[in-house]
Amino acid sequence: MAEKPLRADALRNREKVLRAARDAFAASGYGVPLDEIAALAGVGPGTVYRHFPSKEELFEAVATARVRDLINDARGRADDADPGQAFFGFLGRIRQEAAAKRDVPEALSLAGPLQGEMRAALGELLRRAQQAGAVRPEITTPDIIVLLKGLLRSINDAPPGPAGQAQADRLLTVVADGLRPPRPGAAQRNTITESQLTDGAFRPLLPGIPGRPECHQVWVRRDARSPWRLEFLLDRASTAEEWVFKRDHSVRVPWDRALRQIDGVTYLRPELALLFKAGQDREKDREDLAAASLTPEGRQWLAATLERLGHTTWAELTRRSQ
Repeated sequence: MAEKPLRADALRNREKVLRAARDAFAASGYGVPLDEIAALAGVGPGTVYRHFPSKEELFEAVATARVRDLINDARGRADDADPGQAFFGFLGRIRQEAAAKRDVPEALSLAGPLQGEMRAALGELLRRAQQAGAVRPEITTPDIIVLLKGLLRSINDAPPGPAGQAQADRLLTVVADGLRPPRPGAAQRNTITESQLTDGAFRPLLPGIPGRPECHQVWVRRDARSPWRLEFLLDRASTAEEWVFKRDHSVRVPWDRALRQIDGVTYLRPELALLFKAGQDREKDREDLAAASLTPEGRQWLAATLERLGHTTWAELTRRSQ
């Protein structure tokens, strides 16, 4: 016998409960009490129990949508031209989901048809990545599931805030490095790590996950035991017409006056680069100022700009260093 359709008000209440449950499970995981979900939904506990007689049924309704989204994501990556990027990008997506929603580990553990669909979608990404030589050939889909469960539990146990996020990034990097095949006799791959200017912490730049908008530097080294080799400053302030000083957007220079070439390589003019050093005023920065090869016009512009920005000591040093 077909189930009787819900009345409009009952349907609205059910949607309220589901929305509240999604938020509550995401914030606290499976352990959140049903009474708390009812309060968040603005309904009585009896309303919750009428629609979902047990917390298991409510969690399954919420988790099904979470897992379905991940399955669709994995299937959407199956035709990616770079199978390694597709596989590791999907692991990164799961890590992001787990960081934002504490119920993801339990959701991935649900028994039933969805678990089989998830394993199949993940297995296809793994198979293609292995064929492309991006993942060790002996790794199996059950291996990945076990690794993910352990990783996601660790992410949930991490402290909130930047320190916990950095720890989660490091753990995923360790897992990803362990899944890649060794290359005897070849140099180890470069590890690119981004440094947040907001808190100074280093966080891995992971495959398939764009850098954070607040990131202004990318540092490069061969592996975790090697010294840093390169530093890139990301310019998020300049326009197509002008170089813009990111610390004070009133300082603008047309690109034809902001750049110079030496042996065919284009550089930012030294008077612009020295603006960044004035804010820290370290001994080595003063040495860089003294050694800089500035044109008379560049020196005059730098001194005037430093004075306008309030760096009077550096403005005087600029005038005296010629």
